[in-house]
Amino acid sequence: MIILTNERTLLSVVIPFKEIRSFHERFLTSLKVLFHSIALSSKDIQSELNEMKMFQITQNTNRRTLGSMSDFVYQVRATFFRGQRASLEDISFRLSEIPCSPLMYRYPREVVLEVITPLPGQGPEI
Repeated sequence: MIILTNERTLLSVVIPFKEIRSFHERFLTSLKVLFHSIALSSKDIQSELNEMKMFQITQNTNRRTLGSMSDFVYQVRATFFRGQRASLEDISFRLSEIPCSPLMYRYPREVVLEVITPLPGQGPEI
């Protein structure tokens, strides 16, 4: 399996490790399911997915993100070690509910909602 983590929000998507050709499609499908599970509006989901039609994979050197990803890998391993049955979508959602030190112990799902649908007065100035 592959864990993909957003550097800003630490929202993570877990997808199966398969052939590279279907990687992008599997990522977008899993991300859409995760966005729905954290109650993002359909309009915002579609907008975000449209923005991700083109993307680039690079090596991550951000220590904050790498540390959080290590914690997430530990959580995923613990889930399987305890013998819990969970889909990768369920695991992605569980990861979105873990308080993260780099986020001042907020949840990644909360940060995503703030970034994508900011409260009045908190969004970009128009």
